[in-house]
Amino acid sequence: MSVWSPVLPAGDAPIYERLVEALRADIASGALGAGERLPPQRDLAHRLGLGLGTVTRAYVEAEKAGLVEAHVGRGSYVRGGGALRSGSDEAGPVNLAQNIAPSGPAQARLAEALNRLRRRGDLSEALGYAPAAGFERQRQAGAAWLARAGGLATADWTRMICTAGAQQALALAFEAVARPGDAILCEASTFHGARALA
Repeated sequence: MSVWSPVLPAGDAPIYERLVEALRADIASGALGAGERLPPQRDLAHRLGLGLGTVTRAYVEAEKAGLVEAHVGRGSYVRGGGALRSGSDEAGPVNLAQNIAPSGPAQARLAEALNRLRRRGDLSEALGYAPAAGFERQRQAGAAWLARAGGLATADWTRMICTAGAQQALALAFEAVARPGDAILCEASTFHGARALA
């Protein structure tokens, strides 16, 4: 196993990005060779005095950039050549060890969508708190999508709520149908957030 102890470059970039740059530089210089195993994330975080999440993010980004290959239960290894790659368009198994959305399907349209967004006159409205049920135009778009994709032509946007995520949606659903002390049944391997809310 490698005793790799990177020297983080100075700068204002987030620490995880500087850790990836240190890895890239050490691969380019030959300090880390192809096939060399990187230290476990927890060990490297302890040695560098960093949070485990910071090192984990750096390893994930390094894998996306094609610098390393991660194998669950075996560790992370330097790839041969260290060439950049997108990672998300590659066929193969899906890594369920990390909760990161795949960017591959959206990659081609992302820059175009962001460019259109910056020209919107109402963009600054999204920087504040949204109304309790969500913005009307988002609720209307949601109802239109349900009608088109789900065959729910009677979807009424005035009865819809835009939540900040699945956790908030579950909390509202539980609150609507259950009282404190009620039993909520679920499958044994359910989403851990649902169990915490219950």
